Amino acid sequence: MASLDYTFRRLVNILGPERVSRDPMERLIYSHDFASLPKLALLQWKMIPDFVVVPKTVEEVSRLVTFSYEAGLPLVPRGGGTGLVGGAVPNRGGILVDLRRMDRVETVDVDRRIVTVQAGRAWKELADIVASRGMFLPVLPLGAPASTVGGWFANGGVGIGSYKYGDARDFVVDMEVVLPSGEIVRTADRAADLSTAYANLNPAFFGSEGTIGIITSATLQLLPKPEALTPLS
Repeated sequence: MASLDYTFRRLVNILGPERVSRDPMERLIYSHDFASLPKLALLQWKMIPDFVVVPKTVEEVSRLVTFSYEAGLPLVPRGGGTGLVGGAVPNRGGILVDLRRMDRVETVDVDRRIVTVQAGRAWKELADIVASRGMFLPVLPLGAPASTVGGWFANGGVGIGSYKYGDARDFVVDMEVVLPSGEIVRTADRAADLSTAYANLNPAFFGSEGTIGIITSATLQLLPKPEALTPLS
């Protein structure tokens, strides 16, 4: 395993000094998600990352993944940190990848009813953007104001509205994913019939929590905006 000083220099070479942190307080912030974990967990595992990095592009994520593999360091992707069971928290230190700066909405195609967005965009923000174009995202994560697109998909994509409309995977056309090798792939052929078996690899990454790849962007199917939305309790 590479030394921490060497790792820091390599990370700075990839991202620049302003997007790599070894600050103790900042690292401590990333040692939990929305819920506090039991003290026993802190005794059993190294939940404070050695480094926090903030990529902006898929190419930077690819370089980070490639380097972490070569250096033998754990790498943990993180979105909004709205989980409750430590899924975006290290257990052996390593590199914590905060994806929230990857938040660009790349296209909103009203005619085709699709939107392409980077994984770090908050779901509520995305829903507001497509609503302003007369479109509708029918399902929401429970932590919608802060949950990110990639984080929710990596945790399964089931949430508010799923009883009527299905879960989020039913609306994913394809995703861009960085594999453990650093290779950047797309999970589906947009021209294919997504109901066909093996037409896409989207299901493999839903609920995978970053273990087989890091979701960096997604293209989603939209619905026309309803005339009215009424919450029920």
